[in-house]
Amino acid sequence: MNLPPADKLDTMETIQTFFDETPQGMFLLDRRGRVHLSNSSIEQKAERSKGEMHGQSYGEALGCIHILDHRDGCGYGSICGDCFLHKGIKQTLKTQQPTLEIEGILALGRKDRGVIRPTLKADVVPLTHQKRLYLVVSIVETSEG
Repeated sequence: MNLPPADKLDTMETIQTFFDETPQGMFLLDRRGRVHLSNSSIEQKAERSKGEMHGQSYGEALGCIHILDHRDGCGYGSICGDCFLHKGIKQTLKTQQPTLEIEGILALGRKDRGVIRPTLKADVVPLTHQKRLYLVVSIVETSEG
């Protein structure tokens, strides 16, 4: 993923504009993994609106079926340690360096289709905005589940 220089992403509005102009699914997450911004591509893939996604964990926003495995939700279930996206997010938070081209399968619940298991590829890139660390996550589907 090629992010513009940080000084070009100086407001949430400019970050949202960048997301809106990007074809792959995009999230802006805080350090706790909560969604602050998203684009229409990820909303279509997740079959959820901005209002349903914002403020939720990335697992909840995507519809991961394992959020119910632990009372604390996304990232705490016994299977979460094996999740490629969870690992990439943790790695990026730890190193504050991009984690690129990670790939794996997620089990995602869909209202009308039950559980799907698409293969996804993601990039996780740190972004400091107003002295706060955020993560820009881009997701593309490489095969349908």
